[in-house]
Amino acid sequence: MSLIGKVALALVVVLAIGLVESTVHHRHHKKGSFNQPEEHIKLPRVSGGNPDYHISGKITCDERPLDHVRPYLHSPHWQRVIINLAVTMNGGEYHLSTGTTWDLNGSVQMMIRHQCHIEGLPPISTCGIPYYTTNFEMELGNNTWITKDIDLFKMKQYSTSDCLY
Repeated sequence: MSLIGKVALALVVVLAIGLVESTVHHRHHKKGSFNQPEEHIKLPRVSGGNPDYHISGKITCDERPLDHVRPYLHSPHWQRVIINLAVTMNGGEYHLSTGTTWDLNGSVQMMIRHQCHIEGLPPISTCGIPYYTTNFEMELGNNTWITKDIDLFKMKQYSTSDCLY
């Protein structure tokens, strides 16, 4: 093989390696990171069962229905656990349930991440993609069917302004 052929082959190999490295996803280029939990979440043993609460209603933004928002239930007693997640459809309607696995000690929290402007809470000015997080606690009583309509525009006391980028 001639010298020109060897140089051309070496150049093709170097360019191919450079192309492969540029297409490989590198974790350190991300803005955030996911920390894998070291221990597995242990589910409680159900003895007699916990009540299965059903929470439904409509989510609106300044009285306009919001579809494709994802409210979810969580509890401070069960860290890193989403109890139930739903997607709003048909004019902002949602339906969530707690299931019978979790002992919620009388309350559950609902969290909604959204882009509905909240009265009196401006978005972060230097943010490329601003969003809001609304998180509030719901008391669970004897009634296992709960109806809760939520207007995010009026939820300033339960909301924070956040930034995706």
